[in-house]
Amino acid sequence: MVNIHTNKTTRADQGMALFLDDPFLRQFFGTPFEQLPRERKEQALGSGVIVSQDGYILTNNHVVAGADEIKLSENQA
Repeated sequence: MVNIHTNKTTRADQGMALFLDDPFLRQFFGTPFEQLPRERKEQALGSGVIVSQDGYILTNNHVVAGADEIKLSENQA
């Protein structure tokens, strides 16, 4: 078994602009949408199984889908 650590950059949801342009909601959230970060870094952790001697690893697609960076470490369990 191996641990799979992933990093990816995602874009902010443009749909939030509709809510933050509302004067009623602005009194609670304050920051105009234009000043919110457009990108953010996401980290995830999953697991996989080594299935061949030459290092092929089997894992679920959602663990690595869209990842910019993938790192593996030995599972100590």
